[in-house]
Amino acid sequence: MTEIQQLVRQRDHERAQRQAELDHWWSMLNANDEDVVLGVVGSAFDDNEAAAAPVGVAGAKLILVVLVPDAGAVPEK
Repeated sequence: MTEIQQLVRQRDHERAQRQAELDHWWSMLNANDEDVVLGVVGSAFDDNEAAAAPVGVAGAKLILVVLVPDAGAVPEK
């Protein structure tokens, strides 16, 4: 086997391994796994102006705490 063939085989193996990891993560997210959901939502709020933190998952619902300056800062919709 040539060096190029070995590198191609290694690349394909690493890609398949990474895809399997992503597929597992995606299935956990879709299953509302609390640790995965909290991590993803927490990352999504990292750059938000309002301080927000996901604190739990109850079935298909997310429990989220948001700190806002006053009631006027909360949008109607």
